[in-house]
Amino acid sequence: MAFQNAVVGGGGELVREAIHSRSYVPGISGWTINRDGSAEFNDVTVRGDLIIGTPPSPPNAYILGEVLGGVPMFEIFDGTHSTPARIQGYNLGNSGGLVLDTGEPATESMALALGGSIGELVYENFTGTLEFCFLKVGPPFNEAIKMRATGGGSQDLELGFDMTNPTPDGIAGRLYTYGEVLLNALALDANYGMRIADGKVAAATATTAVNVATDVNITGANAQNVYLEDGYVYRALISIDQRSAVAGNRLDYKLWDGAVGGTQLGGTVRRFVENTGANFDNQFFGILWRQVGTGISANINLSAARAVGAGACDVAVNNAYFLTIEKCGDADKIGSL
Repeated sequence: MAFQNAVVGGGGELVREAIHSRSYVPGISGWTINRDGSAEFNDVTVRGDLIIGTPPSPPNAYILGEVLGGVPMFEIFDGTHSTPARIQGYNLGNSGGLVLDTGEPATESMALALGGSIGELVYENFTGTLEFCFLKVGPPFNEAIKMRATGGGSQDLELGFDMTNPTPDGIAGRLYTYGEVLLNALALDANYGMRIADGKVAAATATTAVNVATDVNITGANAQNVYLEDGYVYRALISIDQRSAVAGNRLDYKLWDGAVGGTQLGGTVRRFVENTGANFDNQFFGILWRQVGTGISANINLSAARAVGAGACDVAVNNAYFLTIEKCGDADKIGSL
């Protein structure tokens, strides 16, 4: 039977080893379609699906390139799972990006987005333990880096640098952890003091007479605009001078959130007042408390009351005075406070 076509013949198969463009040079220019099923092109525009490999189901693996809803996408079938992994490109406003989907959305997901000055990397695993790495840089976002792994709780382990929620006391960002930090052989965790919340020294010398059993506000012995967080333990360290010309007196010191007589912070510290005459005797003590409620305390005041004795007592805020307030850690991790 004679061939009906000099190229493809009567059966639609190539008679020649290949057909190619006049400019075809292997690996350089032109195109070729070969009898063995291979081909080579310079540029290809595919208006429909592009399938790489042998479909349609396992054990055959293949890649499907397509455009869905205006979004270019590659679906990668590994030959085992019916749900493909996806590589998806997108453009949202001024943010272009690339999303990598493992094909098991109930198990894990991964996203990478880059556009202009904005960068974002997210990985999440939902198999009972969440591992999360997050980064955003550039406006309109602030910088934040976070790694977290949780079992049954929401804060079993977390380490991050956060500037998205600056603390109201003026700190632009913070490095924090809900887990343990190891420095060589030394373990530092949420049970230890992390930073000083506030501090004050005497601006001028002031002496307050304490001659009654009721609480008297000590002039100048306060801290102002202190940011306190709910559920954390705080410790106030206080150095102050006291005196009396009569032996046998006892002073009770108390710390208050706001006005004296309002909300007391921690317990009461009782100190023996020596008979020092006109001279002052320095006292150093601490008051520990568990904070209830989050906010800025306009004034944390120190008071004294003469609990025992009948002699006149003085308390001085002078060059020996200081008050520091330390944020010690999560109260639930420390104990029974």
